Amino acid sequence: MAWNANVLFYSFPDPGHSYAAFHDVQGMESVSRAAVLERAQDGTLSVTETYAPDSVMASGAGGVVGALLGVLAGPVGILFGWTAGTLFGLAADSEEASGDLDALTVLSQGVPDGGNVLIVAINDESDPSLGDGIARKYGGILVRVPAGVVQAEVVSAQEAAEGAARSARARHRAERRDEFRERAGALFGHRPTGADDGKK
Repeated sequence: MAWNANVLFYSFPDPGHSYAAFHDVQGMESVSRAAVLERAQDGTLSVTETYAPDSVMASGAGGVVGALLGVLAGPVGILFGWTAGTLFGLAADSEEASGDLDALTVLSQGVPDGGNVLIVAINDESDPSLGDGIARKYGGILVRVPAGVVQAEVVSAQEAAEGAARSARARHRAERRDEFRERAGALFGHRPTGADDGKK
């Protein structure tokens, strides 16, 4: 993981600006992955646009964003009811919006139905103005999170999902065993009349 890699989360008042900004970031050499994650009117999340240079798609910050998209828009996100984060109600001033916030805090804030978020993997520590300029151009909010933090949260979410699945399977097995014991008890606890007559 590049030490200066970040994942940028953008929220724009006009959802259409996410697509304009998505087009802009594709021209930046330091960008290794970009995607627009949109929430439909029924609350479901889907990736409506994605960009990944072939050479970096599965590695570094680009790979982290790919995994993040899988968590948010896939079965793990459905399991936990997560939505893509845009810092609604968390950060209004530019200083806080550009700080290193907990990735789960970003993830836990809801995008409104019909809204979206632009997610960009970028090596921008040497020149953060690249990412900041996109936010200024379209009047959006930018949250910058270290790629390593996002990676750790993705792994944690995946492990939590696996743990939840194991617990669900264990509960299901226990319920089936209890059901079988009850049926067995009903079978042997209510013998037909006369079944023991020959033993007396």
